Amino acid sequence: MEKNNINFVYTHFTPFGIIENGYKPDILKKIYMDSLSIKQDELYTSKFMEYINYLKNNNQKYNTSIVDTRTIWKTPSSNKFTNFYVIESLKDKDFSIGNDVFRELHNTKHYFFIILDYNNELTDNHIEQISNFKVKYSINRRRILYFSPNKIDKSTGCTNFESTFDFLKENFIDTLLEYKNKDLISNFI
Repeated sequence: MEKNNINFVYTHFTPFGIIENGYKPDILKKIYMDSLSIKQDELYTSKFMEYINYLKNNNQKYNTSIVDTRTIWKTPSSNKFTNFYVIESLKDKDFSIGNDVFRELHNTKHYFFIILDYNNELTDNHIEQISNFKVKYSINRRRILYFSPNKIDKSTGCTNFESTFDFLKENFIDTLLEYKNKDLISNFI
């Protein structure tokens, strides 16, 4: 049985490692400047990154990788990968994805954007950013997957999922791949 190839795309790295996507420019600048002299451990570990690392070391079904947009799509087999750009916890973050990042993702066959909103921090400003993003790049809500602990009453402009964020218990990766496969089928109907 062939393994599913899954990339989780992150765009910001410091000498100490990968940091989460979505930080506002002023916060990102401070993180980069501070990383010249000190490691802030909380920036380099997150619930989801721990889950990805667990999958990389303990899963026989999937080939999972954390990748940088500048390196992964230069290979001839890029369309064999499913790529997920992940934004965790919306506090102090924006739904802002650069043109170069979107272009690299769009050049692959299977790409999605995941928002993991652990504390229901989605604001009207975030919803407007998502709406503007969808218009700018002509993509629909099926490409943006929004996970929160509670059912969302308002329209987010995304495909909404409820989650406890117990990634192992929920078989989170299976949920993502089932959705991807369902989305592929719906595109042909």
